[in-house]
Amino acid sequence: MRRCSLVCRRSPATLKGDAVDIEKFAWLQNNPADAGRYINITSVIMDDPEFGKNTGTYRCQVRDGKRISINPEPTQHGWRLLTSMRKRGDKVAKVAIAVGADPFTFCASSTKMAGYQEDELEFAGGLRGRALEVVKCETSDIRVPAHAEMIIEGEVPLDEGLDEGPYGEMYGYLGPMKPNNFYMNIQCITHREKPWILNSFTGLTCAMPRILGRTSHDVPAVEEIWRFFGRQLHGGRDPS
Repeated sequence: MRRCSLVCRRSPATLKGDAVDIEKFAWLQNNPADAGRYINITSVIMDDPEFGKNTGTYRCQVRDGKRISINPEPTQHGWRLLTSMRKRGDKVAKVAIAVGADPFTFCASSTKMAGYQEDELEFAGGLRGRALEVVKCETSDIRVPAHAEMIIEGEVPLDEGLDEGPYGEMYGYLGPMKPNNFYMNIQCITHREKPWILNSFTGLTCAMPRILGRTSHDVPAVEEIWRFFGRQLHGGRDPS
């Protein structure tokens, strides 16, 4: 299993220690009332031997060069995993964030296709018809998409948080500030020489609700159809 420094085949760059500076990249502040710049096209990846795997799309507010907030909503799988680790007594959680992953990975990450403790990266491989190529992170054994534009690695403190937001939500209103939310201390950034920085404008537009609505409803429906007919073809067994 290759390490993350090989992930970006076009002249990769790896920033560690004092060289880490997430503010050097062109993240955007979409709305005047947003709390700051955000990384919002993400696949936030967590892996725990007891509580399983999760890859979810959660917005990340840029706090300074070495810290970003991470906003899994209560009841989302990422929130459940982090709070379960906190209740177990863990002080930090290793987390990796893929930016600019392939469309299948982002589709699996940003929908309810996978259940709790199921691996969204496996679902991404199912969508594309072959296994997703992954590599290990530089600072942990978390596996990340091998061809993302950028991988951000770090630790999430579980015994403290930072206020996050406000943020312009996709439904057209300003979401309130969230007190004591999760954040990451960044340990490593691996990126292509000239990474494509993706952004989602989440204010109210004519296109965004339609696109997200179709994705969040159609993709899980197709997955349910596949499970049903797959069981018939596999003698009652779930093909996944």
